[in-house]
Amino acid sequence: MGEDILYSGTVAAALEAMFMDYRAMAVSLASHVNQHFATAAHFISSFLRTGLPDLIQGREILNINIPNLTIDQIRGIRVTKTGHRHYQDFVKEQKDPRGRTIYWIGGARPLWDDVVGTDFKAVDEGYISITPLSPSFTLESALPKVKEWADKMNVQGSTR
Repeated sequence: MGEDILYSGTVAAALEAMFMDYRAMAVSLASHVNQHFATAAHFISSFLRTGLPDLIQGREILNINIPNLTIDQIRGIRVTKTGHRHYQDFVKEQKDPRGRTIYWIGGARPLWDDVVGTDFKAVDEGYISITPLSPSFTLESALPKVKEWADKMNVQGSTR
């Protein structure tokens, strides 16, 4: 969920399938313990039978996150955008048993922005999150200001 999609192997596999002209979905069960795989299988089977893959076009995938709940506890489906996660004390300097400095990567449990309409918020409230994704990272709104700067640099000859 959130920015974690940038290093998700599940999302990467779906993107690779998309690049090979397959309709693709990245499906994750939002848990590492007591996993309700039957819940995920139930809903994904239903989504496949009822045409969800037919909605996927060209250069897009669907990122689906399923709460770690029983089937009857799932409250529904929400179409979402990616959320934002904050990491605290992500790299901690510590000493190993011999007194050498080591760095523990992981820190405290990350905190999610509590924003309505995001993948995290949906899953946190017991809803399946479906987020359409595209591999384009271009920030279109920033192009004019960067182009203006580049044009000035080209005129001044500073790029040579």
